[in-house]
Amino acid sequence: MKIAHVSDIHIHKRKGFNIYSICSFICTAFKTRIDMSVLDALLSDLQDLKDKNEFDHIVITGDITNTNHYDEFELFKNKFNNTFTHGSSIDWLESDFFSVVPGNHDRGYSGNISKKFQKNIYNQPRRAKDLHPIEKTLDKNTILILIDSTGEFPLSNLPFGCLGKIDNAQFKRLLKILERNKDKFKIIAMHHHPLIVPYYRWLAGFGILRKSRKYLTKFYSSGVDLILHGHRHYPFNWMHNPTPLSQQKMKVICAPSVACATVYDTNILNAYNIYDIQNGKVTIRQRGYKNGRYQWLP
Repeated sequence: MKIAHVSDIHIHKRKGFNIYSICSFICTAFKTRIDMSVLDALLSDLQDLKDKNEFDHIVITGDITNTNHYDEFELFKNKFNNTFTHGSSIDWLESDFFSVVPGNHDRGYSGNISKKFQKNIYNQPRRAKDLHPIEKTLDKNTILILIDSTGEFPLSNLPFGCLGKIDNAQFKRLLKILERNKDKFKIIAMHHHPLIVPYYRWLAGFGILRKSRKYLTKFYSSGVDLILHGHRHYPFNWMHNPTPLSQQKMKVICAPSVACATVYDTNILNAYNIYDIQNGKVTIRQRGYKNGRYQWLP
C-alpha cells in the first residue's frame, strides 16, 4: 500500500472588507497561503505519479482553505475534479482513492467543522456531529480512520484558532473501530499534532491537540500503527519502538505544508510525503517544490 500525504494547502481566494478579509490579512502576514502556480504544479505532479502507480491513495490532513470561504472550497473542488476526474465531482467521503479531514482554517466561527466544509467537500447538506470518525478499507490488511480534530470551541474563537480537540463522542466511536480491527494495520489521519514538533520556532507546542497524552496512550494500547497529521508545516516523524513489555510499534508523521513550509525555515521546501507500507514497515519519500516543479528529495 502506497499513500500520498498532502497537508496545509491554504487555498486563498477572498476579497473585500469584512471579518474574512481581516482573517486573510493576518494569514497573509504570516504567508499562510499557497501560490496558485505551486498548487497547479502539485496537482500535475500528483497526476503524473498516479499514472505511474507511485501511490494508491491520497490523504489530505486539513487546512485546504485559508479563511473557510465558499470561493476557496469551490476552487479546491474544481482543481481536484478537473485534474483527476475530468470535472466529475469527487466523493471524498466514500472514495477508495481520495480522503480529506478538516483543519483549523477550514473551521467556521461556530468553533467546529463548518457547514461549508461538509456541504462542499463531504456533500452533506447539514452538519452531522456524528460524521467522524470515518473508516475506510485501503486493502485487506489496512484501514484508514479519518478524525476531525478541530473540536468544539467558543463562538469567539477565530476560524484559524489553532488548538485541536477530539470530542468524547467521536473518541468513543473511534475506540470501537479500533477494537474490531485488531488484526489490521491501522492508520489514523487528523490535522492537529499529538506530539510537539521540535524545531527552533518559539511557542512550538502551541496549537497542539488537547489531551494528546490521553489519546496517544489509548492509540498505542489499541494497536494503532501510524498517525498522519499536518498543522505544523514542518516535516517530522517519530516512532515508539518495541519494549520488553510490548512489541507494538507506533509511528507519528507530520507532513510539511505544500504552501508555506518555508515560512519557518527557508531551508525547508514546500513538499508532500509518499509512504510505502509493506509488512508493517513504513518507508517515507518526499516530493519537494524546487525550480518550478516537484521532484524527489534526497
